[in-house]
Amino acid sequence: MIVEYIKIKTLWYIMIMFCWIIEGDSETALDLIKEPVQLVFTSPPYFTMRFSLKAEDKPDFIKEWEDSDVYRAYEGYLDKMKRIFQKIYKVLEEGRVFACNIGDYREQGIKFPIPADFIRICRDIGFTYEDDIIWYKGDAMEGLKACKRAGNFIKHGFPLYYRPDNTYEHVLIFRKGNIDYDRYNKEYKIDYVNYRDYLKDLWHIPPVPRNKPLTHPSGFPEKLVEMVVTFYSLPGETVLDPFAGAGTTNKVALSTGRNTIAIEIDPEWIEVIKRKVGFGQKNLVGSMEWRFSVSGQGSNYSTENSEQGDNQSPEPVT
Repeated sequence: MIVEYIKIKTLWYIMIMFCWIIEGDSETALDLIKEPVQLVFTSPPYFTMRFSLKAEDKPDFIKEWEDSDVYRAYEGYLDKMKRIFQKIYKVLEEGRVFACNIGDYREQGIKFPIPADFIRICRDIGFTYEDDIIWYKGDAMEGLKACKRAGNFIKHGFPLYYRPDNTYEHVLIFRKGNIDYDRYNKEYKIDYVNYRDYLKDLWHIPPVPRNKPLTHPSGFPEKLVEMVVTFYSLPGETVLDPFAGAGTTNKVALSTGRNTIAIEIDPEWIEVIKRKVGFGQKNLVGSMEWRFSVSGQGSNYSTENSEQGDNQSPEPVT
């Protein structure tokens, strides 16, 4: 078992709740997970976004990028992601979904088609490419320099200067095998009326304000996580984020009655995740199993620290 489960009797049903935070590289940390998870939702780092890591933690593709070999760095990044996606496939329950938030990335005037390459990689692994949900961020992106490209055209009016602003990202939906709906208790229902705005594959959700406390530089909004978790998992199931960042996926998973596993390589963000999920604090639904592990480089090892909170609510974290 992933943890020694504690069964909590609520008014309606027996709830099992746990939160497991793993510090380490996803490529090795995923080996610690021995029981299947029912949903993986994550936003992998872009291949130039690990400069802040300590030298010994930087993957080879970042070192190549620092040597100005951008194409070789990109191929190394894709190789790294493929190895991680293979392990995601292994820990994901049959019939369930791996949802991946990603966008194209532009560097040195070159646009790298990361979503297209991820689709190819995941299909090669054995996933079925099921959907591409467009997360439209709207005018809230105007303040981000990396997303503003139409300025030259606006300033000078010369048509050949035209470049569109970037206002969206993808949420790629991959499924492992076929889902057997007869396995599930269909008494749990949600009213589609409450989700009218999300019945199509274009979701209008503003991004997280950059000045919001405990916000990762490439973090996604809680509403995006809420929709993915609501549509692709059930209460009491387990949601994994192998690139947890600030722990938004894990916070939302817990708040909607799901168990959760966070993997993050940066110790500073590990502390943010703990604050966000209220690690070790008391929980609304009853006793809570908290677990922290460290995944070593090369061969895995785990130092575990399990704590239990009683049946009170944690302090809210925003």
